[in-house]
Amino acid sequence: MIDVRRKVGAAVAVVSLCAMVGVGGLIGCAPQATPAPSTGGDAPAPAAAESTAEESAGIASGNLDKWAEQFPLQYNSYHQSPVKADGKHHGHYDLKAKLFAPVVRDGSALITTNEDGTTDTNGDGMYQISGFHYDEASHQWVIDEDELGQVKAQTFKMGCYSCKSGTFDQVLEQRGPEIFTQEVDQEFMDSMDGQIWACNICHGDMPGTKPTSTFTYFNTVGRDGLDEFSDNEKACGQCHNSLDYRHAITDDEVFQKFSAYKYGTDVDSLIKAVNEDDITTLDEEIGVKLVCFDHDEVEFAHTSPMAELGVDCVTCHMPQSTEGGTTYTNHHASGSPLENPDSLAKCLECHESQGIKTADEMVKMVRDKQADATATYEAVKAKLDQAHDLLAAKTAAGTPDADLAEVRTKYQTADGYLQHIRGGNNGMGTKVVHNAPQFYDLAAKADVLCDEMIAALS
Repeated sequence: MIDVRRKVGAAVAVVSLCAMVGVGGLIGCAPQATPAPSTGGDAPAPAAAESTAEESAGIASGNLDKWAEQFPLQYNSYHQSPVKADGKHHGHYDLKAKLFAPVVRDGSALITTNEDGTTDTNGDGMYQISGFHYDEASHQWVIDEDELGQVKAQTFKMGCYSCKSGTFDQVLEQRGPEIFTQEVDQEFMDSMDGQIWACNICHGDMPGTKPTSTFTYFNTVGRDGLDEFSDNEKACGQCHNSLDYRHAITDDEVFQKFSAYKYGTDVDSLIKAVNEDDITTLDEEIGVKLVCFDHDEVEFAHTSPMAELGVDCVTCHMPQSTEGGTTYTNHHASGSPLENPDSLAKCLECHESQGIKTADEMVKMVRDKQADATATYEAVKAKLDQAHDLLAAKTAAGTPDADLAEVRTKYQTADGYLQHIRGGNNGMGTKVVHNAPQFYDLAAKADVLCDEMIAALS
């Protein structure tokens, strides 16, 4: 299911995504100028070449009005949001709500939501937010009670935004890499101005430019392996990657020494690099330093059969669509290709040769593969959990570290493999379609490691 948050057109105003809001209230952003009509094509409108320095600066700072004027179709599709079975919004655009909500005005970056949906903000009743959903009638951003109830008590570091906003880089330049590990403060929120998942994260300062990675964090920490990826891969991969270095960046010297891809972009090389850089989390119960591969899509898909054919993230998740006689790149990147007729048509260009003739057959084929992959993942994960329990018992019993060293290394590797292949909200096997051979190869290797650990510890 897709919910279109807001569209731009002759009768709809473009608004800035910033304001102060009371609990359960509306954000009072005043409507801006109505965008001029546009063809909506992927090439910049002629007026773009005549933009003044002031207009260009507005785009560079994250102001979306100028982008919308030139590319209304792309801009409208960018605002779409998938609604999952739980009835809540999921996707890139909703990062605005999920990430900016827990910031109170006193700068503590802490907010607690009660079971009834009310919010305790240390008594001041106000916090800064960039929006949950846009109300066409009032031209305001509305905080829905059911969405507000998702907000939990938590503290965010400024570095959390380094892979979600181009505006973060402006703050990084002003305040230095120390902000990666510092808690969000009001000065930071004011500087960010609600800019998350905006056009400039892929297109830089001007509309119509070729997408690529613009984030300083990804381009710096990924330095040695970036040439392996295409520009499209880098544009998506600057967010969807294995890099978990943010919490360890304390100053520029540390920032400049990290290199996640120095040994390669395959999972074994990634594990080797994070061990060398000590980007791990200790599981004290078993004495194992665990890696964290949270969004490692670009490394996982890079060596797939599809990638060898020139198919990348954009091919399927941002297909060419046509509206009103104009063909454009659909920017609803958060949506499932299985729910997009244009994506499915692209899939069938290759998969018809496998005997798949219709979109429905394509969806069924993918769902069947994902179901099988989920079962495979869960079977291996059950073994890993068994190995965890056995290792925890040995650790608690005081078994010498030297006797457990080999098992602990195998556990870290098996856990890393499973992290690398796991899917997201729709099941642990959803990622299989991005690289089926690697999925089953790593699942099999993790399975063997689990069997060896269980045998050694039993």
